[in-house]
Amino acid sequence: MMNKKPKLSIIINHYKTPDVLKISLNSIRENVVDISYEIFVTDSQTEMSVKEDIENLYPEVYFIEHEKNVGFSKIVNDAIKVARGEFLFIINADIIFKDKEGIKRLIDYLHTHQDVGVVGPKLLNIDGSLQHTYFRDYTFLTVLARRTIFKKIKLGRRILDSFIYKDVGDVADYLYVDWLMGSAYLIKKDVIEKFSLYFDERFFMYFEDVDFCRRAKNNGLKVAYFPKAEFIHYHKRASYGGSGSFDIFSNKMTRVHLRSYLKYLWKWIF
Repeated sequence: MMNKKPKLSIIINHYKTPDVLKISLNSIRENVVDISYEIFVTDSQTEMSVKEDIENLYPEVYFIEHEKNVGFSKIVNDAIKVARGEFLFIINADIIFKDKEGIKRLIDYLHTHQDVGVVGPKLLNIDGSLQHTYFRDYTFLTVLARRTIFKKIKLGRRILDSFIYKDVGDVADYLYVDWLMGSAYLIKKDVIEKFSLYFDERFFMYFEDVDFCRRAKNNGLKVAYFPKAEFIHYHKRASYGGSGSFDIFSNKMTRVHLRSYLKYLWKWIF
């Protein structure tokens, strides 16, 4: 990190996974080279022992604490407002820098594609398998197919295949999409300021990424998936409990997901 204005601000959204956070921070130290950068860990329901541990082990980190669990949008926005970098890499605490080229390629791509508002990399599971992170816009039938036995009939499978761009096949270079999973976004700071593209804090968790990408597109910007940049993601789908439509009764995060979807519908459809 340097005193002058950095090229890159890395904003890490964190909630009660300090061991994984340390792996992420170590990967940044190892792999972000030849780029001036700063790091923000923006934390919900902060535990003082975790804050002190991170500050002692990683003195280069700016730690933004929140007494309560205020949700993804709020803690990320708080870091965006004080970040100084030309480029903002907004990531979850379970994103691991795989190599030295990933962040360079993302920056180069966004720098040379002025019409792109947000770009997301390829994310891999810890075993190297692919995570699907780019999607078409939600419809009511999409939600129905994802949450009920509707997925088992031909129409439901066809809707889900379209949702994940299965008709496109493997993406070698880049693909303009409707929205990207919000685990890893590279955005220009001046684009956020110009279009007021902060995350909508009405979404506590889920659909803030769908909403963000929709607002970017409404401002004439493109949303791009860029698989030439690869990162590792310790991802767990917390809103899926394996019980289909019965998850709404048994899984708290399923209920949060559905409430966020209803907020999204109210904002954009009704």
